[in-house]
Amino acid sequence: AYADKLAADIKLDGKSRYFVIINGSFIFGDLIEALIIKHNIKVKRMIISTLSLSENNVDSLATLLNKDYVDQLDMIVSDYFYSHERANLIPYMYKELDKQNKFQLAVSRTHCKICVFETYHNHYVTIHGSANLRSSGNIEQIIIEEGKEIYDFNVKYQDKIINKFRTI
Repeated sequence: AYADKLAADIKLDGKSRYFVIINGSFIFGDLIEALIIKHNIKVKRMIISTLSLSENNVDSLATLLNKDYVDQLDMIVSDYFYSHERANLIPYMYKELDKQNKFQLAVSRTHCKICVFETYHNHYVTIHGSANLRSSGNIEQIIIEEGKEIYDFNVKYQDKIINKFRTI
């Protein structure tokens, strides 16, 4: 409900910027799905880097891939998350997301919480802040901003991580 309301208030016009304080029940991963579906955004490529995520986050991302909202999803998760979820959520991620060569998972020592995506309407969106994809029970902050420069900066360093630590 919170993510849907925030997504409805966001207007992507090529130069938008939002600073948002979210409470502990807000789920950052839900915002990504809500923003894309509510605005019917077609994404060329999305990169997500997160310390951790939940099964619901995986399901949300699977929806975006399966309904052709996102053509390519690259994800970076922390070594910590991978080591604790390699018998549970990691196999589930491969099962649900690794279809039609649209998904790549990299595992690295990361604490970044960021989502970048490029749309077919030449919008370059970067969402970054303290929030992981799942809820944490903490007050968090995120910034949602458009711009090719910040998008390109983030893609450049994340691609280095993905290329070095890819698992597929």
